[in-house]
Amino acid sequence: MNIGLISIVPETVPVTSHSLIVLKNFGKLKKHKHSITIKKFFCENDKNEILNRILSGNFEIIGFSSYLWNSKLIKWLAAKIKEINKNIFIIVGGIQLSTEPEKTLLENPGIDIVIQGEGEIPFYNVIDNLASKKYCFQDIKNVCFRDENGDIKRNSKDDLMKLDDINYTLTMDNEDELEIVSYESFRGCIWSCRYCAWGELNKVRFYSEEKVMADLEYIFSLPKLRTLAFVDSNFFIYKKRALKFLKYMNSLNEKRKQERYPLIFPYFETNAESLDDDLIDELLKFPYDFKEGKFLKFGLQSSDKDTLKESNRRFNLEKFKSNYNKIINKGLKEVSVEIICGLPGDTLEKYKKTLDFLISDLNVEYFQSYFFSIVPGSYFWYHAGDYGLEFEKEAPHNIIQSNSFSKEDLCEADKLSYYLQLIYQSMKRIKRFVDKKVEKDKMKLYEKIIDFIYNNYKEYFCPSRHCSDNSIGKDLRRMVTPEYQKIKMDIINGAIDIIKNYNE
Repeated sequence: MNIGLISIVPETVPVTSHSLIVLKNFGKLKKHKHSITIKKFFCENDKNEILNRILSGNFEIIGFSSYLWNSKLIKWLAAKIKEINKNIFIIVGGIQLSTEPEKTLLENPGIDIVIQGEGEIPFYNVIDNLASKKYCFQDIKNVCFRDENGDIKRNSKDDLMKLDDINYTLTMDNEDELEIVSYESFRGCIWSCRYCAWGELNKVRFYSEEKVMADLEYIFSLPKLRTLAFVDSNFFIYKKRALKFLKYMNSLNEKRKQERYPLIFPYFETNAESLDDDLIDELLKFPYDFKEGKFLKFGLQSSDKDTLKESNRRFNLEKFKSNYNKIINKGLKEVSVEIICGLPGDTLEKYKKTLDFLISDLNVEYFQSYFFSIVPGSYFWYHAGDYGLEFEKEAPHNIIQSNSFSKEDLCEADKLSYYLQLIYQSMKRIKRFVDKKVEKDKMKLYEKIIDFIYNNYKEYFCPSRHCSDNSIGKDLRRMVTPEYQKIKMDIINGAIDIIKNYNE
């Protein structure tokens, strides 16, 4: 059968979904010699162009992997595809559309089957069923479907499998052109943070070391590859295993150097508390460079103990600070710390303290603030009423207000986050002057600078911003134009005057 697997990601995440790569290479599927093609798109692409390019594949079966950023587009594409060709069978998986599968099918007649949980075995069973022209899915676990009468049925879930039982050999399309790939070395998570949707996948299961090292050898043979993005929940939670893989990747980079291939750096979203001296020393050997987007990301989320406790987030602030400073002092400056704005139990004042922790206690060079998204399948998704969580009905389900964070305060927090990131990413001169002026409570000075920018230049940066995603990528791209360069210099000079006249 001719099968199309569709990956739709934001431009800021320019990598094909690893889950689809595993599906394509799944041993059982390959034995049946189906034609399987992965098509990759960006959320920012014209949706009609995406539709036409999908249809040009003449697929009999189309599979979508859903998440916060693409679910609305997937629903639109499924409806349009069915309008044009009702015989195309459409399968969706992923947390966004599988958390409430009956609702997904009820509201989206263009979607034929929803796969819940891990998809390899149920996807294979559905494909085998269709290839045999049985069209009978009641014995396939982990699926939600319509029976012959059009009634929606949801089958029970299967036990989680051992990962090596998936039995796939890693290969990729366009091997000679790839510059970034994603990879998982294990599944699951040892924590149960309430804002996250790992859910039943708390049980951690590993691919064998032999499997991972064979895959790494293949990945490091790709001639143009520059970035290897690990999608594990926390690559470093099992330190001996992580250190072994880091050392192996560094040895593979040595081979690339001899072959005059570009060196590869591994990208991790992790926790500073998970690191130790051996891991840090090995990380320092990779060619991290923030200017090229090559850096580590540490998830702090909040510095407030009560807010973190409400999120069931285990956290050792002193260990986080110690390890962060250790990695910075040893020379790895390309580290970004991530926080979440609007967590249950958080308030505007607590959030300001988190920002101040970043810029005063840690004295970060780079940070990112994200609006709290109520992720389908997470604890907060199911208990939203307990916290008075009001959020956008369409993905990414950003918070609007809660019992602890009013709508007005969230908009103020959004403003502070936005302009502070703008300064840190494009007006470093302001940061240098602030650092020289004050060592503690820097946020109080930054609030004065932000008020100055907002009151005089807001129309140039974020008109009509209203508790929305505080990504500033578009504004940063505009700032390279001559008009914005002049505005930027005016802002810097005005900010410097404020700093010089500031009294703590």
